[in-house]
Amino acid sequence: MELDAGVGIAVMTIHCGCRSVFEYAFHEVDLNVILVLCGMLPISGAVSSEGARAALSQTRPISVQVTQSGGYAPRWAPSGKYILYGVFSYPKADLRLVKWPPGNSTAVTISPPSMPTSDEAAFCPDGRMIAFTGGVREDRNVYVMDVAVARAGASRATSSKPRKLTKGPFFSAAPSWSPDGRRIAFVSDRTGQIDIFVMDVHEGSVQRLTRHGGLYPAWSPDGRKIAFSANGALSLMDIDGGNVRRLDAGKVDADRPCWSPDGKWIAFGSTNRSPGTMTLDETLKFDPGVHIELINVKTGRRLALPGTEGGALPDWSPDGKRIAFQLSFNVWVAEVPRL
Repeated sequence: MELDAGVGIAVMTIHCGCRSVFEYAFHEVDLNVILVLCGMLPISGAVSSEGARAALSQTRPISVQVTQSGGYAPRWAPSGKYILYGVFSYPKADLRLVKWPPGNSTAVTISPPSMPTSDEAAFCPDGRMIAFTGGVREDRNVYVMDVAVARAGASRATSSKPRKLTKGPFFSAAPSWSPDGRRIAFVSDRTGQIDIFVMDVHEGSVQRLTRHGGLYPAWSPDGRKIAFSANGALSLMDIDGGNVRRLDAGKVDADRPCWSPDGKWIAFGSTNRSPGTMTLDETLKFDPGVHIELINVKTGRRLALPGTEGGALPDWSPDGKRIAFQLSFNVWVAEVPRL
């Protein structure tokens, strides 16, 4: 960034990895606004022009590209040392693990060789198993399998034979573990529309939670609530399907929600369009009108996460400091400002 002291005008150039380069011209009095947008000041913060210059002189990347050859729907391992994600190569989709921070480590494929397509995965809270969606077309089901990662890093990993949890010629997908690891929430069209269900992993019993549609279930850290997207609107419900309430007042089109580790915030992919109008294909492409947003569960306060323009399908790191997300068919990680 350069400042012209004579006229009080600044030109800021932002380089975002493989993304486009943007240049902004603004008056010096607007420095606080720019700092807020860049995540270097809280929304309520304000500093002098000298303080603004000092903050801008200490800028650093607020988002980092993790994969270079494709990746979507990332999920953190409970240890925070690995990121699990899907890679699509027609007609197959695979699951891969990459070490965090990535450095020079190589991602490894952990999908079962016999599985035609496996994606939409999530780690069990103890990190020993993953649940994922496997199969093709209408016959998509939720599976679980053991995963062991070598201590040396994600250059070596082994997985067990997958166990099929959901059965029948239905579409079942988007698994989300309960904090105690005993149950999995998922979506299915077994009743004629896509609703949210919960299955006991050991007993196999299934309970229907929604009756008017639902996507992307996400358990709260205390196990008492499930966040989900209902016709594009971010919503909450009890784990038995009761006390459903809309969290965002229906002002955005929300994709996969994820909770902060302390349960105070929810991150989700957001667009300013009317709820229910963003298609799955659009969540996979770069769209500057889409970004990752944070909402306070108690107060409803909303913040746009800096460095996530065009991003979708977020997942919060176990230490609460970062959010992994999908951008233009690759995995990125953004720093979370102090909330």
